[in-house]
Amino acid sequence: MIARRQVIGLAAGALAAAAAPRAARADDGLARLYPLLIDLPGWYAGRPGGMATKKFGTSMTVAAREYRRGDAFVMAEVAVTQAVWTWRGLMGIKAGRDDPIGEPEVMKIPLYDTFGLVRVTLAADAQFILTFKGIPSAEAVALAREFDWKAMQGALPE
Repeated sequence: MIARRQVIGLAAGALAAAAAPRAARADDGLARLYPLLIDLPGWYAGRPGGMATKKFGTSMTVAAREYRRGDAFVMAEVAVTQAVWTWRGLMGIKAGRDDPIGEPEVMKIPLYDTFGLVRVTLAADAQFILTFKGIPSAEAVALAREFDWKAMQGALPE
């Protein structure tokens, strides 16, 4: 059983790591994810970008791209965290890149169907996240399905 202090320490470490991002470098492996953050028909797409941070012996990298259509906003992200910060890592389960891709999971802000996120598990330590605002959740899931999750899984940094 994990002591409460350990969990609080892990959470504090994660917040500290997230508070000090740095620009992604070519050796972070994110450059190969950028082409997979595709153009979406009918949406204005910003340039893909990313960030990577490494603090206290753990790392987190994120490749992201923003999309706009009128007042609607979507952000697609591939987030890779060190396995120790995932629930499976905390349970001692080894992260595997050959894990099956999960079905999209929609998380909505209560009482609002047009604001939330769609999350797809790519691996034990990686996920695809589509944050949306101003579109119905069904359309957000359809947009998330436009992305090639299998290719993302194959392009994850080692």
